[in-house]
Amino acid sequence: MTEVIAVKQLLSRSQYTKILAAAAGSKVGQLSQPLQEKYQVSVVRPAQKTLTMMQFREPVKASLFYLGEVLCSECIVEVAGFKGAAVMIGDDFAKVTAAAIIDAAYNGKLPECEALDKAIRELEKEQLAARGKLNAGLRRSKVDFNTMGEQ
Repeated sequence: MTEVIAVKQLLSRSQYTKILAAAAGSKVGQLSQPLQEKYQVSVVRPAQKTLTMMQFREPVKASLFYLGEVLCSECIVEVAGFKGAAVMIGDDFAKVTAAAIIDAAYNGKLPECEALDKAIRELEKEQLAARGKLNAGLRRSKVDFNTMGEQ
């Protein structure tokens, strides 16, 4: 009988990008630091500002339309022969470069990915806790118009 070993699945590109985009630039830089120390990082396209059309889904008809342009930063790097790219709203060049390095590590499935994945999941937990705390504070100030006139 063959033994099946459960391999923990890594986060998808959309998952880790969403988490990194919501994180502070310093946190993303800390996550990419071990990769920068161990591997040669070559910049294919340096971080630069760009404008991107922002798509929005209209809630009533669920149709897509363009809200307008938004300032973004983009960067492409190569780590250990694997390319990584990142595009993020804002002009934080260090953050977008660090995110591209992390993307390259995931693309190459480098050995550090498992530890990196664990750290990104912890970062997500911190973000969810902070968002929950903010939402709890906002809920206290919510006005219920149905019960305002009742006594």
